[in-house]
Amino acid sequence: MTILPSMKKFLLSSAILSSGYAIAETTFNEVLLKAMKELHQGGGYSVKKPASDLLKASIRVEKDKLVVDMTAKGPTYCSGATYLAFLKAVDNVNLKLATGVASRLRTVDENERWLGDGYGLWGRWNANGPGTAMVVKELDLGVNFLDDDFSEAKAGDFLKIFWTTAVGRKERGHSVVFTRVIPEGAIGRRVKQVCYWSSQGTVGIGEDCKERDELKNMIFSRITKPWNINKVKSLPAKNDYLASLLKTESSFEEAVKMTGTLKKFKTK
Repeated sequence: MTILPSMKKFLLSSAILSSGYAIAETTFNEVLLKAMKELHQGGGYSVKKPASDLLKASIRVEKDKLVVDMTAKGPTYCSGATYLAFLKAVDNVNLKLATGVASRLRTVDENERWLGDGYGLWGRWNANGPGTAMVVKELDLGVNFLDDDFSEAKAGDFLKIFWTTAVGRKERGHSVVFTRVIPEGAIGRRVKQVCYWSSQGTVGIGEDCKERDELKNMIFSRITKPWNINKVKSLPAKNDYLASLLKTESSFEEAVKMTGTLKKFKTK
């Protein structure tokens, strides 16, 4: 049996590591799945300014403390929904954020300017291509991996779906949290449908399922070291590769290489 990173439990209260971080008998995946339930369902899907304004207002800093408001109702888009759930899970783990870290988690810079694709943490997460996977790699938050047959994927893994083979300017992608698969037949081993949570379609926040064949390419990201969010203080202001994908084309192979994505899952 392969020992996956998610099986290496981190304690929330029963023990304290030498680093000062609390660890728990709960995986980050489980914390994330609970955080997703705190976010309002529905609300509609939109990529227009009101949705970005709502996201900005939902992530605040008060006295250098991160405040993630999951109660505001309104339109959302996929990367905004997954980012909000990610930050809420980070908040719920009660990590000791270093001074100045909370402000680096917002969707705007110190001058309240929106972080464009490739800039800051949010700009990386929201970028075309493997945004979430790049965040996981650069901050050493866990592991990125390929899993076309879903033999290793677990509910609570982040997932970037590519609906076509394009990566970059012409891509059609979706930032989601993987939830489950529906097999072919009652005891079938072939995956018929893939289910995931995000903001999607005209509905907004919720779960959706698509035929397996509709997903051309996928990159999974599993958070196993959430305490490394503190490394955001040393994150370069810009990721040139992600920023370039607004105007240029890449490839799935390059996305895999740039994010250190494992072609066959193994414990890091």
